[in-house]
Amino acid sequence: MQRHRAACGCELGSIFTLIAVIGLGAYLITGQGGPWSGLGTLARGLTWVVSMSVAGKVLGLGYARLRLIQLGRELERSQTRIHSFNPPPLTRTE
Repeated sequence: MQRHRAACGCELGSIFTLIAVIGLGAYLITGQGGPWSGLGTLARGLTWVVSMSVAGKVLGLGYARLRLIQLGRELERSQTRIHSFNPPPLTRTE
């Protein structure tokens, strides 16, 4: 639970950033720059990479929060089962 509580979303953000950089590189290599100048294409590419990294970070934080809620509920259920356990009375068989 502590791992999810301290999560910052950086892991998923870095994965999204890597995918965006690879995508931008492929876009530039294939010459799909469009009608923009080189500087305009670079600015749009940088905006794309930053946007993807922020999206990954937000999704990573959201996943960690959801997982933390889920683990808390599982813990509550297990505690409820432990406290509500009533073993059957012992009977003597002959």
